[in-house]
Amino acid sequence: MSAAALASTVPQLQTLFPLLESRAGRAIAQGVSRIQTLPDPMAGDSTTDLLFALLALGTSLHWARPSRHDHVLYRTARSLMGRWQISSSNVEPLHFAFFEQALIHWEMLLSISNQTPDRSKIDTRRRRVQLIRRASVSLDNDACGYLTSFQPCADPEASRGTRPNSSCGISSEVVDLFGQALTLCRSAHARQTDDKAYCDEDVECELAIAHELQRELLELDFEKTVQIDEFHGFPLYTGDKHTPLLHHIYAAEAYSLAALLQLQIAFDRLRGAAALGAGSMTQHEQVLLMSAQLVDILERIPPDSGLRCIQMVLYITAAAGLKHIPRSSDENVSHADVSGLRNAVLQRLGILERNLPRRPVRAAMDLIKAIWTSYDASGARASGIQWLRVMEETGCQTLFW
Repeated sequence: MSAAALASTVPQLQTLFPLLESRAGRAIAQGVSRIQTLPDPMAGDSTTDLLFALLALGTSLHWARPSRHDHVLYRTARSLMGRWQISSSNVEPLHFAFFEQALIHWEMLLSISNQTPDRSKIDTRRRRVQLIRRASVSLDNDACGYLTSFQPCADPEASRGTRPNSSCGISSEVVDLFGQALTLCRSAHARQTDDKAYCDEDVECELAIAHELQRELLELDFEKTVQIDEFHGFPLYTGDKHTPLLHHIYAAEAYSLAALLQLQIAFDRLRGAAALGAGSMTQHEQVLLMSAQLVDILERIPPDSGLRCIQMVLYITAAAGLKHIPRSSDENVSHADVSGLRNAVLQRLGILERNLPRRPVRAAMDLIKAIWTSYDASGARASGIQWLRVMEETGCQTLFW
């Protein structure tokens, strides 16, 4: 991990890093092969050691460069988790929850790039929506009611409430929902750009899932959950004077708003933005308002906070909504508003570049500038441009931690 973080700034490590990466990969492969031959493959500490190694390598390679092996390492870790759960009689619940939370965070990271490793949660939601529609057509009210009440969420012990994620320190639930929202947006983007015709049923299904995710995100109340935990005798302390609990609440709120913003950008027919104060605004104004709210929340987290390393994707999300589009007479969006927010984003990233590994911050800044260049060059047609396509075309992608 240290070599990956320093490879972009220390010349000696730039040449040494490929060798270190290769050795780490071979060691992990040997460990996996050895565990697969054991009669009780999940006994002892060897599995937890191997999972730690997979997490360390898989989530640090992006500090040096994007890796085509990121999703392979994730799938290996997910496979080990599955075997651990069903093969061992002495699984420690807290250890298992730790790694399950870490994988939820890893899934979210991979959903940003074009390497989404696990679509099972969105696919489960899609099947459920399709079954509800079929039940409603056949007037099967009992089945429709049951399916509506069923929520296909992740392991509740791994993602419930404000319980801090073991990898990023904020609510696992919002990390999970953010990853699902990006996966859905990427699916919708791929469908919209596919030359093949797609049916209205698919579009309506994705819109229904977007509404479902939006409702779950709007129902999150991190401050209330913290108060309830403290009332029941479970006070939450960070132990870090630079990163108080309030920073974690701000970060969780930022991820929730970022997910809502992405859904609003991808689905212009999405309703419910009024809950964020949008009222009767146009879709462009709603997106700009949410981007401004997101920048405001992020600015409440000081640059020296321990949570500074998880903010790149949030600033990219905010930047994706900052389009200069010629306004109509009933819109209250000015060129200066957009320019001011753009400057605020770049200023904060400039600060983060000085106290974080340089490469992922620089990649985020390059991507943001490419997105805005594409918007500005398209003028009134900028509303049809997706930042995901810009990221793919420019190659400015990394896990963005």
